[in-house]
Amino acid sequence: MPTDVPFDALLIVSYGGPEGPDEVRPFLENVLHGRNVSQEQQLDTAAAKYHAIGGASPVNEECRALIGGLLRGVDDGFWLQPAIVEPRIDEVFARVKELPVYWGNLFWHPMLEDTMTGMAEEGIRRVIAFCTVPFGTEHSSLSYSRAIDAAVKKTHVPDLVVRQTRLFYDHPLFVSTMADRLTETLQRRVASGEGRVTRDEALNGNSPLTAHPSPLVLFTAHSVPRTDAAIESYQAQLKQACSRVAGLLQLNQYGINWDIAFQSRSGPPGTWCGPDAAEFVKTIPERFPGTKTVIVCPIGFMLENMELLYDLDVELRQLCESLGLDYDRTLPVSGHPKVIAMIRELVAEVDSPLVPRRSLG
Repeated sequence: MPTDVPFDALLIVSYGGPEGPDEVRPFLENVLHGRNVSQEQQLDTAAAKYHAIGGASPVNEECRALIGGLLRGVDDGFWLQPAIVEPRIDEVFARVKELPVYWGNLFWHPMLEDTMTGMAEEGIRRVIAFCTVPFGTEHSSLSYSRAIDAAVKKTHVPDLVVRQTRLFYDHPLFVSTMADRLTETLQRRVASGEGRVTRDEALNGNSPLTAHPSPLVLFTAHSVPRTDAAIESYQAQLKQACSRVAGLLQLNQYGINWDIAFQSRSGPPGTWCGPDAAEFVKTIPERFPGTKTVIVCPIGFMLENMELLYDLDVELRQLCESLGLDYDRTLPVSGHPKVIAMIRELVAEVDSPLVPRRSLG
């Protein structure tokens, strides 16, 4: 494929979710289609979770906000400065900013296949796809790749090419944004009537935080089956990202314990990777004596979704309260300005080999 032919579109690919009670069951039927499971029972169980939070997932609205941020633009100070590298990178960034943005979901409208067909009909031929999954597993990122390939084939357009951006769990702007989200939660907990405190004030030895037992920060990500071919890589990626966030905030230095657990398991105990978040929380009183607060940081999820609103904010919250623990949670990175800048930078990497691939570790 000629490298001097410009890309002509950016495609945002996400999971999708129902936006009202009437859409819950059709959406779940799409998710479970073709799986070797007892669908009726799984449908009822999953549907009950969605209806418990109002029958709608926030993930589609999160995608709209993400796309809105890409269309509006962000402060260039967040992303790679062309002046410190190859001067022609400035031209690459300019091209990236002008790309039209499309959106397709794996399991709900706008469906990826429909979006891809529409793009082909409009004459789009070279596409850069950004998938809203920070970490790589067979059951997450690889499923996106397969869905993109299938959607391309169904267009019957032989010269339609889609190239994906890389995983971004180790990108400095992802790690920094996750640290910002955790800082926001700490600030909210210690802010006084005089206003918000800074990151250093929230963490240093003289802050209001030290007047109470330090919270436990629990990073979470989606559990996957132990048969997942990429499970070891996935766990290593997660450990690296969490360590970077904790290091950026100097949690260990300031006596704030942190650990990693997995949530939203869909199979029997022991068949999916752990520790399970609920089982982990049950051990907190013994493992971390004196801990009164658990701050959950769902680093494995880019966008707000049902698995955060129900699995964490309902089920895990109730478990914490039953154990006498105060529960709090950070936001995911979502469409933070740094994340918008990160996406543009990742797209620029695909557009040109001149753009450095920034990573931590």
